[in-house]
Formats: sequence, structure tokens, C-alpha cells
Amino acid sequence: MHGVYERTAAGGRYIDFTAIEVSEAAERDAWARFWAYSRSLPADGYAVYYYSKHERTTYRKMREKHPGIVTEDELERFFDPSCAIDLYGDVVLKKTD
Repeated sequence: MHGVYERTAAGGRYIDFTAIEVSEAAERDAWARFWAYSRSLPADGYAVYYYSKHERTTYRKMREKHPGIVTEDELERFFDPSCAIDLYGDVVLKKTD
């Protein structure tokens, strides 16, 4: 499951990219739908908030498991620190005792 909270001038909404069954095909489909959505966003018009490095690692494993959906360069750009914030590493650890 991949989820996005999209906030625009019109308001906010949650968009899920969930596998509807437990199968490789359903997992691949959810992964592909997530990346299709991601590619539809304006190049410099969004920020990515994720909770920890674990998510980045999981996305790299998903890319390897389901080749042809997202390139390595595209995935690394998605997590580029100029537009992506690791809430745990960049915020929680740095701002708490």
C-alpha cells in the first residue's frame, strides 16, 4: 500500500494505491499506479514527506522486484533532499532530546 495526502487550493484528499488482493500482480499494479500518479504532478510543484530511511529502502526493493515501472534515477530524484523530507531523520531526531 502506498498513500498520498494531496493538498491543493481546493482542499485536501487522501489517495491510496492499495493492492486489492494478495498477489504479485496486484502489488505490481498498485506500485505502477503510484508512479503514474507521481509522474502526473508538476515537476517542481510538490514535496515528499516520508517517515524514515526505511521507506526509501523499501521503495528501492520494490523497484528491483517490479522492474520497468520506475528507473533508479527517477526513484532517487523522488527522495532528493531538496524536495523530500525524512520526518524521522530530519525532524524528530534533530528537534528532540
